Amino acid sequence: MKIKLRLNILITLSVLTVPILSCSSLPEVKSQAFAPLKDEQTFETDFTTMWKAIEASLRQIRVISKDPSEVSPLELKKLKLRSLQTDWIFSQSRTKYIDYEVNGFPRKTYLQNRFRYQIVAEQILGGVRVKVTTTEELERLTAQGASAGYSKVGEPDSSIASDLIEKINLELRSAPSI
Repeated sequence: MKIKLRLNILITLSVLTVPILSCSSLPEVKSQAFAPLKDEQTFETDFTTMWKAIEASLRQIRVISKDPSEVSPLELKKLKLRSLQTDWIFSQSRTKYIDYEVNGFPRKTYLQNRFRYQIVAEQILGGVRVKVTTTEELERLTAQGASAGYSKVGEPDSSIASDLIEKINLELRSAPSI
């Protein structure tokens, strides 16, 4: 009975350690160094117009939460602060990659990533401050090129938030005048 119990424990430990050891063989992720870009901007407009521009810039992206969630047009005019969060957006990273060799020649592959936006719009003196925060995860690859799941990135690519700020700015400028 003791031998059977010890054998079961050894089998369980070996099953648990194999995935841990295989994770350590993942290629090292490298990142290109770029100057940090802006993730917030103050727009000289009213809150209602700003929020409509934010929603228009995200019209093709699924929004999973808003705080407050439902607001009538009249209540929107009275709001001073509103936030939202999007669902995951899948893309290819522009900055994170792995190096490998094929027949002695170096190669570089940019990794798949997924990110989500958290946007906070706040009425301040002179306009509306919009802050975009991103959460980014990278798809890890095994040495064979298979997916090993996603892992959170310590420092997200600042161009993701900056691109959304610019998109919001374009929506705001293209909005019809009131």
